[in-house]
Amino acid sequence: MKRIWLAVCFVLLPIASVGQTVTVRGGEHDGFTRLVLDLPRKVAWSIVKEDAMILTLEGLTPNFEVSSAMQRLSAGRVLAVNVGQEPATLAVALNCECEVQSFYASQTMLVIDFYGSPGANPVTGVSPTSEESNVATVQQPSRDVSGFQLPLILPNDTASKTQSIDMANLGAESSQLFEEQIDRARRSRDVERSLLTEMGRVASQGLVEPHLTLPEVEKFPKKADQDSIVENVPASLAKVPDGQNIRAFSSADRDFLLSQETLIINRNGQRCMEDELLALQDWVSDEGFGKQTGMLRTQLFGEFDKPDPVAAQTLAQAYIGYGLGIEAAQVLNVVVLQEANTYLFAMADIVEDGVLTGEMPATWYLDCETPASFWALLAGAQTRSDMPLNKSSVIRSFSALPAQLRAHLGPFLTARLQSIGEERLLSDVVRHMERGQPDDVINVALVSAQAELVAGEPESAAGELEKVIAANREDAPKALAQKIDMLVDQEASVPVGDIDLIEAFALEYRQDPIGPNLALSAVLARASAGNFDESFLELALLTSKVEQGKLIDSASFVLTRLSQTPDDVLFLEYAFSPEAEKLQFSSVAEHEAARRLIDLGFAGRALVYLSSATQPEMGRERKLLRAEAALGLGRMRQAEAELLGLHGTDVEALRVKAKIGQQDYQAAQIVFETLGDNSAAAEQAWLGEDWTGLRGLDAAEWEGEQALLELDESADRAPSLANSEELLRESDELRDLVADVLARHALDAQLATR
Repeated sequence: MKRIWLAVCFVLLPIASVGQTVTVRGGEHDGFTRLVLDLPRKVAWSIVKEDAMILTLEGLTPNFEVSSAMQRLSAGRVLAVNVGQEPATLAVALNCECEVQSFYASQTMLVIDFYGSPGANPVTGVSPTSEESNVATVQQPSRDVSGFQLPLILPNDTASKTQSIDMANLGAESSQLFEEQIDRARRSRDVERSLLTEMGRVASQGLVEPHLTLPEVEKFPKKADQDSIVENVPASLAKVPDGQNIRAFSSADRDFLLSQETLIINRNGQRCMEDELLALQDWVSDEGFGKQTGMLRTQLFGEFDKPDPVAAQTLAQAYIGYGLGIEAAQVLNVVVLQEANTYLFAMADIVEDGVLTGEMPATWYLDCETPASFWALLAGAQTRSDMPLNKSSVIRSFSALPAQLRAHLGPFLTARLQSIGEERLLSDVVRHMERGQPDDVINVALVSAQAELVAGEPESAAGELEKVIAANREDAPKALAQKIDMLVDQEASVPVGDIDLIEAFALEYRQDPIGPNLALSAVLARASAGNFDESFLELALLTSKVEQGKLIDSASFVLTRLSQTPDDVLFLEYAFSPEAEKLQFSSVAEHEAARRLIDLGFAGRALVYLSSATQPEMGRERKLLRAEAALGLGRMRQAEAELLGLHGTDVEALRVKAKIGQQDYQAAQIVFETLGDNSAAAEQAWLGEDWTGLRGLDAAEWEGEQALLELDESADRAPSLANSEELLRESDELRDLVADVLARHALDAQLATR
């Protein structure tokens, strides 16, 4: 018995050592690429994504058969399928940031799916040989076009054999992934695909005539070619009739469909909302608002007061077309909308006040060719480097709106274009707003004023704004505030009538969102006329209510005008106000105020305005002002510290003042000599008792002092001593005489002597 078991072991041992064949097949599906591995038995597996996707089979010594893995892969997600460097591994080179899903479809069939968009230069699949078919079926784009059925003729078997690199052979011959080979394959396939495209184009246009003998196409595919991949198809999906999923068309048809595809796909491959869903021009009828909405409202509720979803959606669309967002939202809340139609809430929100408070629909992108770009802009989407604004689509979509809706949305569109720096499009917006509108439409004048400002025509812009202000409609406060801002930018005074009107508007709208901006414009208007009463106090109260940049500009304007007022007392009153310390100013305004404070002798207050950081281009001027203020306060070393690293005549002038303040006359003399001011250098030499230095300077004003230095100190001094002795004797006699007089008047002798 033992001998029998040993014989069986010896027989089975070679079989165990020989690897088992694992066939790898591939196929393309709607939105993903699938690889299938036929295993001898069910084993554990693991997937690791590195430079390539590495599949490891545990408990199995496979011999991977990858020669047919790439034959049906044409979407570009998979570049190559090769045997890995490690045992029992399979390497798959990917051309996308793909999501990988793997599962067992049966006991021995391992399925790997790759979901994602292929890269910019995908490697297409192997062209079919003559034995398979010479008529290729091109993948149908997402927009359904059922008309064109023309075949695209591909090369015959001879031409297909001339491919420079066969990816399947590459995978079979190599045991590792060579990036160089993959790049070469990509370039070769791109060139081949381009040649085939152009040849198909000229052939379909009749410029060349193909001389091919087409083989007879088999009625049924070979059993070996049939894909036996098991797919989990939901039972709810209807079965597609035979032949309905095949599309063939010419190169001209292909280009047309590709151009149609760009209308619903943006540059990042994201799907845009279709034109039909945003066709507001079709939502408004020629019957007029009253008749159209009245008829729809009668259809809103049916039997037992049950709302009709179709009628509710149609009525809401009509309200949106007429610019009535709140009414549209109320109607939409009556029924339960399908998820695909929830974008109507966003549109209703936008047409009401130009602001989207909810979530933006997922299919609205700025670079779409559909009206989705227009609504994405109104919704507040921001431009990015990978998603620029599709300007032509925005203007085209705006032009297609009903006339009354163009007038209503024009100011909102203008504000959004200004916020992203696309003011050049305002002239197009005005042109489309004026079309079909009466001359007295105020919104047109408001947008026209913005366009005139962009064009550099402030006079024309002021005229358009005056129309809006004179109409005294809801946009009048906004127009007046804009007019005041325009005059402030031009450094012009605001008329007294406009000042009174803007203050009245600010008081009337103080509880509205526009109230803080009107109050800010009122402060600017008063400051332009030289009235600074409580200006800094009002600006400090608006700190949390107004955009920070606008508040800084306004406070800087007030401080600049205050620094330019001729009344020193008025300037000092507001420059020393506590509210001024709570505000932020521009560097230019701070420097102008600090300069005047230094000139008036208030260097300490000047340092308060110079204590904040500044822009790099203003740093030198700020250091000079700080050094000058330090000199005014007697802080010589601080002044020298501020001047470190600076050079120039103005810097040396301040630096020498600091040296003189420290009684460093020698250093001051050197600085003056460097500047070429010999007279000032001589003065410093005199103060520092540097007689040698004074003698060597060429200064006409100091010739007398220099002459004294030339006197002979060795002259005879005997006569001078004799005269001094005589004077001393006379002084003693006089002192005795005075003492006698004082003694006669009974004064203290000691005091008299002193």
